[in-house]
Amino acid sequence: MKKKITLLLSLVLIALMLFPAAVFAEGEEPPADAPEVKDPPADDLGGETLQTESMMIMAAGGAAGTTLTAEVTADPTWEIVYAWEIDKSVDPEYMEMYVGDQGVADYTIVLTKDAGTESAYVEGYIDVTNGGDRTTESLYVEAILQAKDAGEKWQDVPGANYVSKYETDTPELGPGETGSYYYYIVIPSDYWVPLLELRIDTIITILNHSGSLGTPKGPEEKADFTMPAAPTKVNDTIHVTDTNGMSWTFSESGTVTYQKTFLCREAGGYEHVNVATIDETGQWDDAKVTVNCLQVTGNTFTIGFWKNHAGLGNGNQADLISQWLPITLGNYVVDSAEKAVAILSNMGSNGIDKLMAQMLATKLNILNGAPATPKLTAALAAADAFLMTYDADDWSSLSKAEQKAVLSWMTKFDDFNNGY
Repeated sequence: MKKKITLLLSLVLIALMLFPAAVFAEGEEPPADAPEVKDPPADDLGGETLQTESMMIMAAGGAAGTTLTAEVTADPTWEIVYAWEIDKSVDPEYMEMYVGDQGVADYTIVLTKDAGTESAYVEGYIDVTNGGDRTTESLYVEAILQAKDAGEKWQDVPGANYVSKYETDTPELGPGETGSYYYYIVIPSDYWVPLLELRIDTIITILNHSGSLGTPKGPEEKADFTMPAAPTKVNDTIHVTDTNGMSWTFSESGTVTYQKTFLCREAGGYEHVNVATIDETGQWDDAKVTVNCLQVTGNTFTIGFWKNHAGLGNGNQADLISQWLPITLGNYVVDSAEKAVAILSNMGSNGIDKLMAQMLATKLNILNGAPATPKLTAALAAADAFLMTYDADDWSSLSKAEQKAVLSWMTKFDDFNNGY
């Protein structure tokens, strides 16, 4: 009897080597073309004892596989996203005033809206569950966008798919484990049709699926969806909030302006920064005003003081200039507050412009009662004589010695105007 059992076991091992597909997990049905496996006669080969030992040998061979189930979701989006730009500015950016004075700054906020960018996509999750007691092998998950052709048959949309990469996005699943795999597919513009029927097809395979060992196999799940009735407009209307305490709504490109008054309560320099922010996008821009508050001393004042006391523009300071006009600067006659402010404001890179600004302030200070030294009077006479021949257009053509003389007079007048 033992010899017969040994012989049968040897035959089983040979059968496993020659016909591995003939071994199946418990409860699994063999394919139709599989060879028939017959039980040995019970009274010759040991009956139940031999059958049990044979099944143990087949399980130990590792040929049994696992099974998968899956669910798919599809969430389409069709939208037009509008991009905005924000620009905030202030005029003036610098104010120089004396204690007790006040000035007004004009703020401007410009919002620019583009024509919008239209796009469509579908996203969702493919949930895969390993229903067996073996870890999956080479799990592969792919989502494919499909649309109906003229014959109402579903066809793949070329290039519209998403593969969940093996061993990174798609690790293997252990027994009973579920994996949730995200996908995102851009919908081509040819399919941006209201309420168009589309669907997501899937390829979900492993290499150790029961009944197909070594061959990619898995569930074939689908998710139908329709395009929205119309694209959603994103940021078509925005809201702007300003740290100065105001807010506005924009649906198109536009501009808003407002004013803010600054009062010099004590001497010192102060920076005032204000920010305007688009609530929906977080974009922002700021504007800074620097206010230099000077202490009133004696009868000399800076060009900033005289510029802000012309009764013009921002602020409500009294006109202290017109009473001393006209004033000559060489052959140029300053006979109005407007002309005076234009000259006092012209402190760019041109040395002759800067000379005329400081020189005008010096003459205003002297007329206002500030004492002039003989050296200052001589410098004014020399500058007047120079300006009888030259103006700002001649600055670049002056010799280095002439430019040095101009800047020397300008510095002398600047020191006088600042009380030095």
